[in-house]
Amino acid sequence: MNASHLVSETSGLLITPIGKTYKSHGGCARRDWDEQMDRESDGKQMMWDDSKFNKSKVGDILFVWHYGKRVTCHEITGVKIPAERLSTWSDNVGQGKRNVIEIGSAFASIPWYLWLLVGGHKRCMGTGSVVSARNSIIAILRADYFDSS
Repeated sequence: MNASHLVSETSGLLITPIGKTYKSHGGCARRDWDEQMDRESDGKQMMWDDSKFNKSKVGDILFVWHYGKRVTCHEITGVKIPAERLSTWSDNVGQGKRNVIEIGSAFASIPWYLWLLVGGHKRCMGTGSVVSARNSIIAILRADYFDSS
C-alpha cells in the first residue's frame, strides 16, 4: 500500500514505545496498547497520549515502536483535551496534562530491519517527535517498501 495520500513532508511524526512485557505497578504502555487493540476489535475509537508538548494535529502520524519487531503507523484522526483521557490511564502519573489523540488502524507496518536501515530510532524512551531520519522515514512510507497492515 502506498501511503502518499496520508504522509507529506509537513506531516507531524510522533513515536511511542510499547514494552515487551507488563510492568507490575504504575503506568504500563504494553497494557495500555493491548487495551487499544481490544478497543479496535470492539469497533471503538483507539486513542493515545500526545507528547508533553501537545503539538499533534489531525493528519499527523503516530509510530508505535515494537522493539526488535516492527513499527506500526497510525493516522491521527482527532485531538481531545486531557479531561477526555480514559479512566484506565489513571496510573500514568505525570501525563494528565497531555492531550488525547485519536488514531486510526495501522495503515503500515515497517519491519524492524528497514526501520533501522533508514535511521529510525534504535531506542525510544517515551512519546515524542520523530526528528532524526524524518525524511527517509517519510520516503519509505510514500513508496511501497513496507508491509501493509
